[in-house]
Amino acid sequence: MNNHSFMEEIFEVFDPLNDVEMDVSEFNTNTVADSQSRRQILSENPSSAAIPTVDLTESYEDRSRSPTPEVTASKSWTEQTEVIEELQPEEIRWFYRDPGQKQQWVAFIGYDSLRIECKFRQFKYDGGGGSGYVVHEDNVGTITARGSLYEVDIVSKKCFPTYWAAESGDIMRGTWFLDRTWLPLEEIYADKLEEEHLKKFHKQTVETECSASTKDKKHVIHHVVFTEFHVDWRSAFDVFMFSEARSYKLMRSVTSSLGFSKAGVRLHRGYCEEARPDDKLPGITHLVFVVHGIGQKMDTNRIIRNCTRFRHVAALIMEQQFQDVVKNDQRAEFLPVEWRSSLKLDDGTVESVTPEKVRGLRELLNSTAMDVMYYNSPLFRSELVHGLQRELNRLYDMFCVRHPYFEASAGKVSILAHSLGSVITYDIITGWSPVSLYDEFVNATVVS
Repeated sequence: MNNHSFMEEIFEVFDPLNDVEMDVSEFNTNTVADSQSRRQILSENPSSAAIPTVDLTESYEDRSRSPTPEVTASKSWTEQTEVIEELQPEEIRWFYRDPGQKQQWVAFIGYDSLRIECKFRQFKYDGGGGSGYVVHEDNVGTITARGSLYEVDIVSKKCFPTYWAAESGDIMRGTWFLDRTWLPLEEIYADKLEEEHLKKFHKQTVETECSASTKDKKHVIHHVVFTEFHVDWRSAFDVFMFSEARSYKLMRSVTSSLGFSKAGVRLHRGYCEEARPDDKLPGITHLVFVVHGIGQKMDTNRIIRNCTRFRHVAALIMEQQFQDVVKNDQRAEFLPVEWRSSLKLDDGTVESVTPEKVRGLRELLNSTAMDVMYYNSPLFRSELVHGLQRELNRLYDMFCVRHPYFEASAGKVSILAHSLGSVITYDIITGWSPVSLYDEFVNATVVS
């Protein structure tokens, strides 16, 4: 993402007219505080924990796709002090974004984020005692995440599916976050802010109380300028970002001439909720293979999308109707079985002899109805059967390697098939084969 689009994405949420501060008293019920301060206060007085938090158990492996709620707190706190240290793994949150989608960054659940961060520190930190971070690419492996459906590469910062072929998505390490949305600041900026923050405040004992807004009369004690924005520190917990875009500069000059303070976006160091090891998905007790039918050649990713919908719907129904199953640490996993694309069959012969007239309709028939003809042909039928068998066995073997407890705990396996896929699956399970029946008939005739 380039700098310009990044700043537009941030400041479109924080319109200058909405962020003009009129009077501090207007904001007494909506004062936003640093995440570390909230954690101290909540731990000392749990009964007053009226602060909404991010629900990381909302649905399934994509349950955090819903917008992150605004986190607010009352201003009438008891002042606290804190020693500024480096961020701990539980304060850092990793995010992912699937390819081809304009969605915002989505937070990994706590369990995944902690494991990714530990892996990141293990292979990034050289252990030399102060020489910084070094990448050991030869030793870096991947780590499973998102319900073990994806693998994360901390070197390339990519997240790619485990069981099917698809384009990899991006991941991001979040250390500094935007107020209200709690979206992460891009790493190139966040790393610089963290470096400047530690240079200025490391090992210092500071008050954790935050000002209500940018109008509070605090002097700027530190300043960092980037191409598209600049950041001001007024204390260790009062950090604001101001856009350098011409439109925002003009707006600030107008509001300043009217007696208003300049509007900025508050930044938070550390995520709004600590990552916890127990924030993870239940164990898989039921594996469901989703098998496609005819027409998969037209859209190889369709079975993946449909399987994702099944997964989300099943998770929603379980949460609403089968709470006892969820409480017993049980869940079903759905894996797409894409068996058609690996088959050669006539190796393109039909397409090569397809007339150009009404080409679109003919290609549609070649990609759909021809699958039925292939299955009814003694020449190609076995290839379709063996293709589905190989893919089912491959997925099951991969799954058992990543979940060794599944067979030991007598996990269940089901097959959800559609159209031609259901016919082939039934024939595999029952062992029915017209070729075998014909051979038996011929042999019986010869013997008699």
